[in-house]
Amino acid sequence: FYQAGLILTAYSGYALGIYSYFYLSAPLWLIIPIMGFCSYLAFTPLHDSTHRAASSNKLVNDIMGSVSAFLLFPFMLAPVYRFLHMTHHRYVGDDDLDPDSILVSIPTRYYPFGFLILLVFDTVWLYWLFTKGWNRMPTQVRWMACTTVLAYLAFNIFWYTSPYWFEFFVLFHLPTRTGLAFTAYMFSHIQHPDGVKWDEFPFQSTYVMKERKHFLLRSLLGQEQHAMHHFLPHIPWYKYKQVWDLGNGIFTKQAIPQRSVLGQPEFHFKEKLLEQHNNQITTIQVKVQEVLDVAKEIKSFVLVPLKVGTPLPEFTAGSHISIKLPSGKIRSYSLLNAPHERHQYQIAVKKEANGKGGSIEMHNLCPGDKLEVSVPRNNFVLYENVKRYILISGGIGITPLLSMAHRLDELDKHFEFHICAKDLDDIPFQYELKNWSFAPNVEVHIDKDGKSTMELTRVLGNRNEDTLIYSCGPLGFNNWVKSTAADLGWPSAQVKQELFSADTSVTTIPKAFKIVLQKSGKTVEIPANRSIIDMVEMEGVSINYSCLQGTCGTCVTNVTSGEVDHRDAVLSEEEKLRHDKICLCVSRAKGEDIVLDL
Repeated sequence: FYQAGLILTAYSGYALGIYSYFYLSAPLWLIIPIMGFCSYLAFTPLHDSTHRAASSNKLVNDIMGSVSAFLLFPFMLAPVYRFLHMTHHRYVGDDDLDPDSILVSIPTRYYPFGFLILLVFDTVWLYWLFTKGWNRMPTQVRWMACTTVLAYLAFNIFWYTSPYWFEFFVLFHLPTRTGLAFTAYMFSHIQHPDGVKWDEFPFQSTYVMKERKHFLLRSLLGQEQHAMHHFLPHIPWYKYKQVWDLGNGIFTKQAIPQRSVLGQPEFHFKEKLLEQHNNQITTIQVKVQEVLDVAKEIKSFVLVPLKVGTPLPEFTAGSHISIKLPSGKIRSYSLLNAPHERHQYQIAVKKEANGKGGSIEMHNLCPGDKLEVSVPRNNFVLYENVKRYILISGGIGITPLLSMAHRLDELDKHFEFHICAKDLDDIPFQYELKNWSFAPNVEVHIDKDGKSTMELTRVLGNRNEDTLIYSCGPLGFNNWVKSTAADLGWPSAQVKQELFSADTSVTTIPKAFKIVLQKSGKTVEIPANRSIIDMVEMEGVSINYSCLQGTCGTCVTNVTSGEVDHRDAVLSEEEKLRHDKICLCVSRAKGEDIVLDL
C-alpha cells in the first residue's frame, strides 16, 4: 500500500505538471522542482524492490521497481538496479567495488563544487557497471543492462529529434535530472562518511540523521534511519523507525555517527575513526581476587582491575569476556554478576575432565594471579522492552542468566527463573540463590531417572506476545526448550538461546573452495575474493537475497554435506554447530568443498 501510494503520487505529480504547463500556463520554475520531487518519491519503491521489500510477490515486486525507475532513468529494470545497489551494500566505502562511492567522495573532497556530480549520477553508475562491474555481472543482468542503455538512448533520440523536443526537455529531462540529484544527495551523499568501509566499521559506515527541522526528516521517507536500512535491508522504509525502537537501545550503543541533513560534509571522518580505533582499549589487565568453590567441580572467580579504584568497562546482561590463560589458550566465559557493577567481573567455570584443558587450567588459578581479558562483548542480549521473562538454565548455563536475573530485578520486571540440574550439588551459588532479592522467582528442578522434572509444557503454557524466553544449556537441552516452545505456538523470535559449549574460534582468512549444486549437478569454483552468490549467479542459478551482509537470512540454504565457515549474524549457535545451513552471501566452506541443496 505504501509503495503503491508513492508510485501513484509520483506519476500523478508528473501528469499534473504536464497539465499545468499546457493548460494552466504554470511557470516552469514551479513545475520543474515539483516534478523533480516526484522523481525522488519514485526512487523509494525502486530502492525497496531491490531488497524484495516492495511486495512479497517477486514478479509484482520487480514490476513496481521497474515502473518506479522510469521517472528517474527510463527503461532501468529492477534486476539491473538490484545488482548495482546490492553491490553497494556489500562493498560500502570501497572506491573500486562500491558503485556509489564516488557520489560520496567527490562532493566531500571537492566541496561545494563536487555536488555537480550528483546531477549525472546515473552516468557514474553506468560507467561503473560497464567497467568495474562487468565481470561480476550474471549473464542475464548483462543482457538487461545493455537493453536498458539502448532503450534509454533510443528514447532520448526519439524525443530530441521530434517537434516536441523542448517540451520533453523541460517537462521530463530537467525534472528527472533534478530528481536524480536530490535522490543522490538524500540516499548516498549524506548517508555515508567518505571512505569508511562496511566490512571494517559496519556501525560507522552509515549516518543517523538528526535535524531540528522535522519536515526535512520527514522528506527522507525513512532514510533518516539509513543505518537501520544497512543493518536489516529487507525491512521496508516505513518500518525503519519501528525496528530501530524495537532494538532495545542496542543501536544507540554502537557509536553510529550523526549528522544533519544540510551542512558541510565531514572531511576527515575516516582518519578520526582510525585514530579512535587504534587507541581503543580491547584488553584489560586484571587479577584474581577470589576463588570460590560454588558447586561440585565448579569454581567462581572474582576478577578486579590491577589498578585499585579504576572502574572496569561496563557490560550488559548476557555479556562474556575472553580470558588469555597462562598457556596462551583463550577461553570465553559469561559474566554472572549484576551489570551495574564496575569494580569486578565474576565468572564460574565447570571443570571438564575430558575437555581441551582450558577449564582445568582455570581451576589451577589462585588469588593474586594476573590475567589479560577482553572487554565484555554481548551475543546473548537481554531485550528489556517486554513485560515478562522466562529464564531456563541447564547446568553451567546458569551463568549468563544470573546476570539477567540481577538486571530484571533492578528493572522490577516480572520473571521466572527455572534452574535445571542433574543433582543438587551441581547447582552453583545455592546460598545466594536463597538470599538474593530475586529468590522468590527461582524454581529448582533436579533430574529424576535421567530426565528433568521440570514440566516444560506448564512453564511455557501461558503464551503471549509480551513475553521472552531465555534458555542456556547443552545442545540437547536447548533443543528441548526450543521444540517444546514451537509446539506450544511460541514464535521463534520470542525464544532466545545461548549454547555454552559453542565454538568461539576466530574467523579464518577466506580461501578458495568448491561447491557442488546437488539438484543441478554443477560444480562451481569459489575464489577467495568472491562469494558463493557471486559465482552461482554467474552459472545462471537464481538465488533469493536481500542484504549480501549476512544480516537478513534471505539466502540461507540447506547444506547436504561439508563443514561451514559461518560468518553471518543470522543463524543460531545450535544451527551453526549442525552445519546443515549456510548463509550464501558471506559464509564459506571450512574444507575443500561443500554440497548445497540447490
